[in-house]
Amino acid sequence: GECTLMPNFGHVVSEARRNHMDVTILTNLTTLKPHVIDILTNNAISEIRVSIYGNSAEKYKEFTKFAAGYQRMIDN
Repeated sequence: GECTLMPNFGHVVSEARRNHMDVTILTNLTTLKPHVIDILTNNAISEIRVSIYGNSAEKYKEFTKFAAGYQRMIDN
């Protein structure tokens, strides 16, 4: 699942960083909201990996069955 949707995402990330752990985030960018951006920028995330499921809205929908996903990814 999308880790940025976890209700305690910010807490988990900040606690990991407070304990000197490297944090890598794997996201599809469809849920990137200002509060998530704040969490990422304020906690020195080591790496952000992005899953891209298609190079067009049609291909993205074919793979994920999520019609709005491609445009959300592009917008973010």
